[in-house]
Amino acid sequence: MNLIYRLKNILFEPHTTLRYWLFIKLNFDNIYKKKFQKKFKILDFFVNLDTEKKMYLPQFHDLNNLIVTIQKLKPVSVLEFGGGYSTIAIAYALSENFKKFQINGKLYSYDQSNDYLDLTKSMIPKHLEKFVDFHYSELVLDKIDEIDVSLYKNLEIKKYDLIYEDRYDAHIRQTVCGDILLLIKKTNYVPSIIFDGHWKSVFFHKKKLKNLYNISISKIFKRANFIKK
Repeated sequence: MNLIYRLKNILFEPHTTLRYWLFIKLNFDNIYKKKFQKKFKILDFFVNLDTEKKMYLPQFHDLNNLIVTIQKLKPVSVLEFGGGYSTIAIAYALSENFKKFQINGKLYSYDQSNDYLDLTKSMIPKHLEKFVDFHYSELVLDKIDEIDVSLYKNLEIKKYDLIYEDRYDAHIRQTVCGDILLLIKKTNYVPSIIFDGHWKSVFFHKKKLKNLYNISISKIFKRANFIKK
């Protein structure tokens, strides 16, 4: 049975096999951690935290994708759904853009868990705090274009240049993340987007908005970049 399962994965979902070998067998995260440190010199932002403050192990390839994208796009306003190590990476990238280009960027980080919100706040290096505004908001179910979606109830409706989607709620995980489409409809403004997983939302937005974006999807790294044209 195990052999049949593996063969099915290789034939129909080869990315899962590649991901298994890359991350489990070859320990890619540890290799990339060294590359990340060499590139940015900020490894202590993520690995020298108290044990009780660690929500999960940081994935340095994802943090690299965030930093590189922000340095390239130079956004003034970034919206994050679901905080954590990504919050530190985004704030760092904004701080670097300020140093190099005098772009006064701001991250608006929303979380549906007060515990995670407080934990993220406690992890932010002091010199990066000024780049982040933290917000708590519960998630609610609604419909957009007859599709079941989850929305942040208290989200401020405004134009954001980049949105990072990484929310988590076990009860509504299977719904589409609807805030991005809502923002586009209400502001008539197209932001670039980075999805961390959320495949249902990725392919929903790809179908709805593909003409507005250059889209790159990696199932191996479980992320998708939607860069506005």
